[in-house]
Amino acid sequence: MNSKKNIITAAVIAVLSLIAVGVVYFSLMIKSDGQLDNTMFYSMDTYIEARGSNEARKTAREVFDRCDGIFDFHDETSELSKLNAMGKITASEELTDAVSEILTLNGKYGSDADITVGALTRLWDINGDAPRIPSDSDIKKALDTVGYSRIKVKGRDITLSEGTQLDMGCAAKGAALDIIKKKLDSSGDDRTIISAGGSSILLYGDGDFSTGIQSPDDDTKLIGKIITKEGFISTSGGYHRFAEIDGKKYSHILDTKTGAPSETDLTSVTVFCQSGIDSDFLSTLIFTGGTKKIADYLDDSDILVLALDKDKRIYKSPELEFELADQEYSYASEDK
Repeated sequence: MNSKKNIITAAVIAVLSLIAVGVVYFSLMIKSDGQLDNTMFYSMDTYIEARGSNEARKTAREVFDRCDGIFDFHDETSELSKLNAMGKITASEELTDAVSEILTLNGKYGSDADITVGALTRLWDINGDAPRIPSDSDIKKALDTVGYSRIKVKGRDITLSEGTQLDMGCAAKGAALDIIKKKLDSSGDDRTIISAGGSSILLYGDGDFSTGIQSPDDDTKLIGKIITKEGFISTSGGYHRFAEIDGKKYSHILDTKTGAPSETDLTSVTVFCQSGIDSDFLSTLIFTGGTKKIADYLDDSDILVLALDKDKRIYKSPELEFELADQEYSYASEDK
C-alpha cells in the first residue's frame, strides 16, 4: 500500500431517491488529491458506490451480487430463504461465518438486535408493499419464534428451532464488506472506498479518512465528520427506512422485546471498528438499546461510537476523533 498520508472525505450527503416506505439512497462524494475511479450499481436492495482500481470495483460488484443471492430475506431462491423454509441446511462459508459471528456478538452484547426476527419482519412488512399494524396475538406468536438461542451452528450445518426465521438485514451488507476487504488484502490493492447505501462503508488504505455524518433531521446537512484510519463505518437510524401508517411513522428496526418497531430515544448511531459485520450489527443493537444503555458501549475497546438523541445531544467514545459542524448539537457530557 501507498504510505502517503492523504485525507479522503467520504461524505454521504446527496439524496438520490425516496420511495414510498421511506428508503433513501445516497451518493458517496469523495475528495482527495488523487482521483479514484467510480462505479455505482444496485445490489442487496440498495445502491452501492465503489471507488478504487478497476479490479477493486469489479470485486465489489461480484461480492455484493453473490451475497445478494445468499442473504436476501425476500428472495425465495436465496440461501437464507432455503434455510428459513427447511429449518436446517449445510450452508455456504459466507452464511456460516456471518451467523456464527452474530451469535458471538449476541453472546457478548445481548439481544437488542437479533437476526431471528424474520417472523416479525413479515408480520409488520415495514419495507414491503403492505405495511400494517399486527394484532397483539399475532405479535406474541411471532415473538415466540425470536431468540438467538434458537440457532445452532455445527461446522457448516445451521439448524433453526421450529418456526424461527432469520432476517440478516442488520448485518448482510457488513458481511459483504468483510469479504471484499479480505479479497483486497489478497490482491495487494490500494486505496478503496465502498459505500453500501451510505449506511455501511469500507475505508481501505493508508492515511486518514474523514467521513461525514448526516443530520437525522435534514438530508442536506452534516452534523460533523469522523476522522479515522482504515476500517468499517456503519450508521443505523429509523429516519430513512420506515412506514407511515395512520399518520405515525414506524421504523424498520424491530424491538426484540416488544415485537414492535423500535421507539428508542436515539436518532442515529454510528459504529467504527475493524469488522464490517460487527459495525453493521452493533450500530443496530446500540440504536435499539437507547440512551439508557449507551454508556456501556462508549468505553468498549473494540469499537468507536457516535450516537445522537432526540434532544440533539451527542454521545461519543473518548478515543473517537469527531469535528462538530452543526451547533444545534451539543455533547451530553456538557449537560452534567
